[in-house]
Amino acid sequence: MKSSEMIAVDCEMVLCEDGTEALVKICAVDRNLQVKLDKVVNPNKAIADYRTEITGISANDLDGVIHSLKDVQKLVQLMNSPS
Repeated sequence: MKSSEMIAVDCEMVLCEDGTEALVKICAVDRNLQVKLDKVVNPNKAIADYRTEITGISANDLDGVIHSLKDVQKLVQLMNSPS
């Protein structure tokens, strides 16, 4: 991505049983509101509160989800790399 280009990123977080927060969904759009990334993420931790009223995510939404935090970090890095 050229330095003059912009993206907006929204991350949804859940509360884990160990008291930490974990990424559960990430979305990114460009300046034209074209979706560049939209992934549900498996936090790989026990979840205490899905914060469904905020995140829109429930336990069922994570069934079969294989994307990890490291996976989406790589995708974001690729989005920001020069073409």
